[in-house]
Amino acid sequence: MTHLLGTIGIDFWVNIGIALVGVSIGMVSGYYSHLKKNNNKIKEEQADHDPLDQRHSNTHELITSLRLQLDASRVQLSQFHNGGKFLEGSSMKRFSVTHESCDKGVSMEYLGLQGILITIFWCIVEILKNNKFQIHFTRTLPIDSPLRIYNESKNIEAFSMLPIKKNELYVGFVRVDWHDQNNIPNDPEDCRIIMEQYRSFLELEFKKRD
Repeated sequence: MTHLLGTIGIDFWVNIGIALVGVSIGMVSGYYSHLKKNNNKIKEEQADHDPLDQRHSNTHELITSLRLQLDASRVQLSQFHNGGKFLEGSSMKRFSVTHESCDKGVSMEYLGLQGILITIFWCIVEILKNNKFQIHFTRTLPIDSPLRIYNESKNIEAFSMLPIKKNELYVGFVRVDWHDQNNIPNDPEDCRIIMEQYRSFLELEFKKRD
């Protein structure tokens, strides 16, 4: 009788062990099946993700990195475009800020810089035509310059701009602003190297849009 009970006891625990192993395997299999399903869903979403969003994300990361590298208050990327025609039929050349990165406490200005007629800020065109890095101080601009008036209204002490080219065509420009005079780089050459490097990165992003 004792031997029979012992045998039954062993069989009972063996069955329990087998059952527990089966449950564990089922739980693990279910977990990995669920994980695989989620991973496949993520991959599908990434495949359906608009590559335009990724390009904009890359561009914003670049201008933010540029701002941090130069200890700037604001960095903007503007693009040239047509916007209607004058009465005599000539195209209205405009520019709009498409990407902007600002330091804490610095206002974003892109909403007020959409579809701006180039003729209003023609001095920007003159600066870009030189295609050379330079830190421009607001106080050195002509008193009646629209750019000086704008900069003073935004407390911009200094700025720098470089054109963005795509297949030899000027498609826009990158602009860096400093609000605090103490943050303006002391080494213009180092600043030039950094800004020209990031300009090249941005031009590569434009080429990817082909």
